[in-house]
Parts: sequence; C-alpha cells; structure tokens
Amino acid sequence: MNKAMYEVEIGELRPELSPARDYVAVSDAGLRMIYILNTKTGKTAGTVALSNLAGDLASTCGFHPEGRFFAALTKRIDGGELSVVDLTTGEVKKQIPLPISGQVLQWVGSDYVLIDGGTLVSISRECVVWNYTLAGMHLRDSPDQRHWFIAADPARSNVYTVRGVDMPDETIVQRIGASDPRGKLLLSPGQTIDLDVQVADPEGEAGFAEKVKNVLVDRYLGARIKVVAGVPLSLHVRDNGESGWSLSLKNNSQPIWTHEIDGAGGPAALLDFEPPKHAFPAGAKQGAGTSALGTRGSQ
Repeated sequence: MNKAMYEVEIGELRPELSPARDYVAVSDAGLRMIYILNTKTGKTAGTVALSNLAGDLASTCGFHPEGRFFAALTKRIDGGELSVVDLTTGEVKKQIPLPISGQVLQWVGSDYVLIDGGTLVSISRECVVWNYTLAGMHLRDSPDQRHWFIAADPARSNVYTVRGVDMPDETIVQRIGASDPRGKLLLSPGQTIDLDVQVADPEGEAGFAEKVKNVLVDRYLGARIKVVAGVPLSLHVRDNGESGWSLSLKNNSQPIWTHEIDGAGGPAALLDFEPPKHAFPAGAKQGAGTSALGTRGSQ
C-alpha cells in the first residue's frame, strides 16, 4: 500500500512546481500567504507574503523557467497585485497593483508575465502593455518560454492547430516602446478619496447612508487612505432599484470603475463590502494594443 511521504494543509490555489521539480508553491487555507515547500521533505523553504490589504486573496503564481524568480498574483475588487520575488536573495523586487487578475500566470521572457493567456504585463513598466485574443484554447503549461495554444482553423471545419509563440514578438515590442505605457495610479494607500453615499434606509435600518459612509471611512483609514471632501477621485454609492446597490469610482466626474452589489443578503451585503483601494486611469486594462492568436501565430 502506498503511503504519503508527508501531509500539508493547503488552500485552493493550484500548486505550482519549480522548473527542477525540487520545490512546490502552495497557499495557506486563507489564501493570504504562499509557502514554497521542498518536494522531497515537505519542509518550508520560504514564504511569500502577499498584499496586506483587506480583501486581497492569492489567485495564481508561477516560477520563472530559469528558476531565479517567482511571481504571485492576488485578486480583489479592483483587480490584483503582482509580487515578484528574487529566490536567490529572498528579496521582493516588485509589488505592482494591476487593474486585472486571473487564474493562470505564465512567465514569457524575463520582463513579462502573461495572465490567463490574454493579458501581457511588463514588470519593468509596472502595467498591462498588450492583449491577445484567441479563437481556441490556451495551454496552461509550456516546455519553453513560449506561450502555447490550440487555434481553430478558420478555413477548415473542426481542424485545430497547436502553436507556440514568443511573447511579445519584435513588432509588438516596438509598438509598446512607441506607446511607452507606464503604471499610473489615481488611488493607492497614502492618498485621498471623496465619498458620495446616497442610499435609502432599508426596513429597520434608520440612518443607513451614514452607517455605510462611516464603515467606508474606517475601511479606507485601515488602508491609509484618507477621506477628504472635494478631491478629484470619489466613490459613489447609489440604490439600484430594489435589487441592491451600484458603486462607481469617478475621476473628475468621469466613471473609471463600476460594481454591483446584490441586495439579496440584506444591508450586510453593503456594510461588509471592501471598497477598492486602488484606482487606475481609463484604458489601463487595454495597454498599447491588441493582436489575435491564430494558426499562423500572432497577427
């Protein structure tokens, strides 16, 4: 009978093996910490502390194919945070707030990670720089540093091609350089935001709008964000008919983020809400452009 070499309680994060298969990255049950374990012994070789902001949870991670670097991505209401760690020194090289998150992270080269096969993030530029579309299926694993996928042949029914491509190719690198995208934030810990809460009192909840505003003020203070009237960035909370509440971030009165809260859970659904701690300029998800993946590669 086969016996387990060791047992470790882990979270829902998909375990990721290092290139040499000598380490495996797993999360704790609460998805707040990543442990790098020795695959032979199960002993902890190191830990990666994720964002300390309330509401952040581990979403995906991955080792660089050459084994030196490790990246982890969280998920939260306004996107996620990418952490890059140098495994030789244990130093956290980057912590990059992003307007997106995902379930699959793949290194492509030394400066880029690909999220869910479609969103390219530059570590040096600290932002989304390109997007890819695909009529087919992305492959999660790669035998090299290329991205592999299965593409439908538009000229032939039920015919598919397996392709591996370098990302980004030289043409896209030049277009990224010409556009020169850089990570920019309209809101982050240490900055300010205004609140505009206009909601009706649910049955048995007198002064509900004031309660909601006080909760939001406390949550922002916990993230070192001060609520100040009249600043350009504001969070608006409104009733959404009888179905719940609508929230939007506005920069100089222009919406840059929206979110709906289902009212089925009652007032607690809004009172328990973790507001966004980061805000990004309009178009931050788009990067410098988009190309299609197909049977001939990237076009």
